[in-house]
Amino acid sequence: MFLPIRQLVLYAARRIAADPRVRAKAAEVLETEIKPRAKAVWAETKPKIEAAAAELKDIARETRPLKHPAKFAAKLKERLRQGGEEEEDQGGSGRDT
Repeated sequence: MFLPIRQLVLYAARRIAADPRVRAKAAEVLETEIKPRAKAVWAETKPKIEAAAAELKDIARETRPLKHPAKFAAKLKERLRQGGEEEEDQGGSGRDT
């Protein structure tokens, strides 16, 4: 007789998902809101990812990670610290003093 709450929620979700009006609205939101935001975030993030990949390649060229993993890790740690210090210097509070 009783349906557990979980089953009721799943039933409601299936009914909502089957509604053509809900599906149309979801498609509209995807196209007008979600995709543009995702593209903007990707455009901002992609150069950072590429820079990080280039940095890793440089470190791997300097120190062979398979032959000297500890040395590679130490160099990576050193570069990460240097990068963090540069970001802190550039960040600031946004106010000129």
